[in-house]
Amino acid sequence: MELQTEIYASVFSCSIEDIAKDSNDFHLYTVTGSKDITYTVRVVLPDEDIKCSCNKFGKTDLPCRHMFLVMKSMGIDRLPDKFINPRWTKEAMLKSVFEIEGSLYEECA
Repeated sequence: MELQTEIYASVFSCSIEDIAKDSNDFHLYTVTGSKDITYTVRVVLPDEDIKCSCNKFGKTDLPCRHMFLVMKSMGIDRLPDKFINPRWTKEAMLKSVFEIEGSLYEECA
């Protein structure tokens, strides 16, 4: 549900204020979010390395609304694999996960 909230907010709560390009492979976007707070989204192509100054992805493993807005404006129509947590996939259901003293461990094949 939180991911859907970020996608929705990228459409209705954020706007791109500026785009700077050092080359065809490096783009720097200035994005204004809610409460007029400004964030910087850095994109390095072709490996679709996208980072936002809000650091939501670093904290929660979920892409933020600013990243979704930039991906949309660049015509990226699928979430890059590096943003898909393996635990979200069907293959994750095939492995057993154990919790030992607060740490999670996956069963080895």
